[in-house]
Amino acid sequence: MTIFLSLIFFTSTSFANIQIVPFQESDLDLVFKTTALSKKPAVIYSWSPHMNLSVKGLSELIAYCSRNGIQTIVVIDPDANFEMAKEIVIKNKWPSEYLRPNKSLSLMKRGTRVHYPSYHFISNGKFARPPLPGYKLSQELDEFRKGARR
Repeated sequence: MTIFLSLIFFTSTSFANIQIVPFQESDLDLVFKTTALSKKPAVIYSWSPHMNLSVKGLSELIAYCSRNGIQTIVVIDPDANFEMAKEIVIKNKWPSEYLRPNKSLSLMKRGTRVHYPSYHFISNGKFARPPLPGYKLSQELDEFRKGARR
């Protein structure tokens, strides 16, 4: 689960009737503050239902972050087909917050719309590294993170 569960307002218990709140600049600021206070790293994963490896990468990232104690924040391509994305989320039994469209200008300036998926690691209240575009295996994520700690 992510720290953003409270930002999704359910109009009923049915998945079909949820109201999705976009991921805004203020949400990114909250991630920075949370990582600065908790000293727990986070990753923002930007995905698209139109890219198969983006979907596969999210499943793998969930397990990777769970094993490594990394906070996971998931945002979706704001131009994605919402119904297609919703079907994928339901099929994979993911939480509905994985449908939050990215509306953060800072993330967009970092290239979230250039390639899906993209990984944005955050540590101690700031971006730890440049964005990491494309599907990555756990070993590649480990190597990338190790570079962030140098």
